[in-house]
Amino acid sequence: MLVHPAIDCEEDAYSELRTCALPTRNELMGAWSNVVSSREKVIVVCGDAGVGKTFFLDCISAHERSIGAGIKTISLKKCDENELGQRFVRFSRETVQQSEGSPRITVCVDDVPAADERSYSRIGRAVKKMSNAGCTVVIALRPECEGLLDALENPFVMDMHRLLARALPGQGAGLTNGIPKLIAALRSDYEVGDQIDRGGHTYREAIREMVSDAVRDSLPNEDIELRLSLLLLGSGSLDDSVRICQHADEESLSILEREAPFFGVSVADSSFHVAGLSDLEVFHECRQEIAEACASAEYIALNVADTLWRRGEYRRMGFVLDAIHDSALAMSFASRHGVDLVCAGHTSLVSRLVRLSDPNDDAAQQRALINSLAVAEISAKRDEAISLRESCGALTKTDAYERSALRHAAMLGACRELMAGHRIARIRRNPNLDDDQIELMYDHLHAAKYIVDGKFLAGFDALLDNPGRKRMDGIPSAMLADDFYICEMMLGEVPVRNGGGAGSSLEVFTECGSGRLASIHLGMRSALRILMGRVTNFPEVEKIVTRLGSTEDLVPQSAFLIAAAVADLRMKAYASASVRAKRAASLARDASADYLLAAASLVADAIEAAAGTELEGKVRSRGSGPAIGALNDLRRMLAQASRGDTSSPVRFDVLQRSTCSREILWALNLLLNDCGQASRNVRSIMPANWVRYSSNLLGAMNECQDQGDRPERSYGESDKEKGDKPVRIRALGTFSVAIDGRELPVSALGARRGRNLVYALALTRGHSLAKREAINMIWGDYDYSTGNQKLYETVCLARKILRVGDDRESVILTGRSSGRIALDMTKVTVDVDEFEARANDALSSEGMDRSVVALASEARDIYSGGVAEMIDDPSGAIESRIEALTTLHADVMVAGAKAALREGKTYLSSQLSGEALKDDSLREDALLQYVTALGVLGRTAEIVTAYRRYKDALVHKYHAMPSAPVRKSVDEALEHSGSSLTAARVDGVAVGGDEEAS
Repeated sequence: MLVHPAIDCEEDAYSELRTCALPTRNELMGAWSNVVSSREKVIVVCGDAGVGKTFFLDCISAHERSIGAGIKTISLKKCDENELGQRFVRFSRETVQQSEGSPRITVCVDDVPAADERSYSRIGRAVKKMSNAGCTVVIALRPECEGLLDALENPFVMDMHRLLARALPGQGAGLTNGIPKLIAALRSDYEVGDQIDRGGHTYREAIREMVSDAVRDSLPNEDIELRLSLLLLGSGSLDDSVRICQHADEESLSILEREAPFFGVSVADSSFHVAGLSDLEVFHECRQEIAEACASAEYIALNVADTLWRRGEYRRMGFVLDAIHDSALAMSFASRHGVDLVCAGHTSLVSRLVRLSDPNDDAAQQRALINSLAVAEISAKRDEAISLRESCGALTKTDAYERSALRHAAMLGACRELMAGHRIARIRRNPNLDDDQIELMYDHLHAAKYIVDGKFLAGFDALLDNPGRKRMDGIPSAMLADDFYICEMMLGEVPVRNGGGAGSSLEVFTECGSGRLASIHLGMRSALRILMGRVTNFPEVEKIVTRLGSTEDLVPQSAFLIAAAVADLRMKAYASASVRAKRAASLARDASADYLLAAASLVADAIEAAAGTELEGKVRSRGSGPAIGALNDLRRMLAQASRGDTSSPVRFDVLQRSTCSREILWALNLLLNDCGQASRNVRSIMPANWVRYSSNLLGAMNECQDQGDRPERSYGESDKEKGDKPVRIRALGTFSVAIDGRELPVSALGARRGRNLVYALALTRGHSLAKREAINMIWGDYDYSTGNQKLYETVCLARKILRVGDDRESVILTGRSSGRIALDMTKVTVDVDEFEARANDALSSEGMDRSVVALASEARDIYSGGVAEMIDDPSGAIESRIEALTTLHADVMVAGAKAALREGKTYLSSQLSGEALKDDSLREDALLQYVTALGVLGRTAEIVTAYRRYKDALVHKYHAMPSAPVRKSVDEALEHSGSSLTAARVDGVAVGGDEEAS
């Protein structure tokens, strides 16, 4: 089953396609035949955009043409109101003339615009002339054009709902409301699949067009306000919309039910459900269209925000407030509910409010202090959070809401302290102050404590029936979703994608601008794939650990270093693995995380055993309990296996021989596969049913280990994926060659010249070289005869090694007549091709920001830091190719940074633009994006550092100063970050002398 990325629940989208049947042409023509047989001469189809009016007219035209009737069509879409009547009268005159002598003529009129009574009167008279001449006239109208009905003589109004899709009894259609345009778009995304259209682009674009059309200028202002309130609310009771728009009545709602199915209004049930927009991700995609509509209806948006606050929909409330963020009333409202917004993931919005708070208003300053504490608990350094806790603790006069806000902040702080490994003061429940967000944080604290203590089954049981992990409406629910995902994976369960999938939690963490939470999430996903699978690469582990070190999150640091040590062990990098295991143990000890300390000790033992060291049988550990005791039992078993003692039974203090605990699967995966000879001995002394049970569970995990979020996928993995060609060559990051998923040793290709040949072929466009080109690249100025002999010997060796398939054919092709050497691309994949494909797709996807961000992130992952420079090419061709790839990488990083900034993903934008600056420190467009993103994140010191580096490089190379646009962008970024610095002041301050920036 394919997953629609724009929809949280794949089952809803898929079932809607299965259960909603669009009317066929035959069914539509059956309805048309009934109308014709009743001898109606003027037929009107009235409905909002997307219901299929134009398709119905096309079907009528095709049908009438097939039976020999005459057809006349006109579209008035671009017709000005002043010329509408005149143009239609002229069309009518031509039609009447053509009808003379013709037995039957059908006239189809589409896209009639809103106009005044005089124009409608002229159209009505023209229609009457055509009907009197024997013509059948079909007119498609929008609701605001119903004035034309009064000007027509006895029109037959066809039921618009006959054009909509029919849902099976008992089946909903919340994503489309049966609208043909949306169903066709949804089906299109499923047909192309995630290999072609990763972002569900067609459906998203259709929804955005529907939103723009729903609040079009041609509608009366009262109708626009009612429609806007429904769009912003997404779903609920009609009483809410009546409360927001006091002019709304049963008649106006009945018109919406009859003619605008997009809103899903049901007057009988007093409810509504706007197609797709009840989904927060889809709603966020339409933020530009919604912001444009809110610009002239600020009070509607404010009333909606208040209603959403009362309903507890804080995440949606934040999106609505962000649409009118320039409004003083909106900022005041958001400041009062700042902590709720922080919990919902809108930390950037709240940070901006704090910076703009009135310094002369004591009440506003007190709210800003509490809001600052909530933001700091999410993303700031721990000492900053502690300082703000002390300041808030000194507050004496607080109202009921501020006390509730302080309680929320205290719960966020407790969640943070758990990650720091500090003792958490007990927080007693208070029914008067606790809401759903606090309850979710209570659940997260309990589940996270189970996980830190290695009690994965207890955590799984606690969260299995918890609906909060599926809501994904804020940071607490996202953390709860990650907790359950960890428990699932560590117990060998194959995670099921649903409304609370990990992809949604990543969306919450990245949108909130917290690099801390996003780092924990990304590191967690990578660590689980290593521990429960056979992955050998932990992407950017040092960067993640360093980031968490700055915020003193000791527990995730220790866990990630344990996983990184396992990955290094699989790559036979024993020294690196040992250092990381020791660092993990030290961090676990500082955090009083006894289970992690036992786990790090087990991994350290495994590294020693893999290196051939005989381990002592006595196990020393800190802490007690079943989880730690189980790991100690495994350490004793590994020690016995490392000494080659397979005849004596192993003493188990906690584990049972009859059953295998699912909580130790990760450790069994390590001991059974990664300890060399000791692993074979472990299999000999381990209870037989343990081996069978663990092998089945781990096998299922390995089959699904690559089904995670696409942006997190590591292209550095050497595992052979389904559908891959047998040979994979990596020239980005580090050079390697793998056959059927098994990486060849460096020495396998023989002398250095053999490796250089394969490297040159992989990096060259088309992966083909003339023999003389190859000689010049590898040997330089050899004469052709001598160089040709050396090339022949090198090619023979490489062809011998790189053979695949049952017939052992080589993947290196040589042509006697053409004089060329090439890779057989039917059997070889090269990561350079994958990088160029993703980069070019991103650069050609302008206007599709979500797709650009996803493609740019994939390109960055594949690029892996750049081309592996391993050949001294005298011809200069390789150097030129590397420069081209570097430039392409910088181009796509800038494009991705711009798209990420427009998507509201400021942290990702800063990462991508920073990568571009690493490629070219003088790229002005990269610097502009970088400082803009840093300004939104409030990173004053980093803005100053980036500007100084750029200026120094510019002065050194070109003896020039930064341009006016650069200085202006730096000034705006510094102002946005809350600093009083300017580019001019930075120019005049010595390096290291800026106290404010630091």
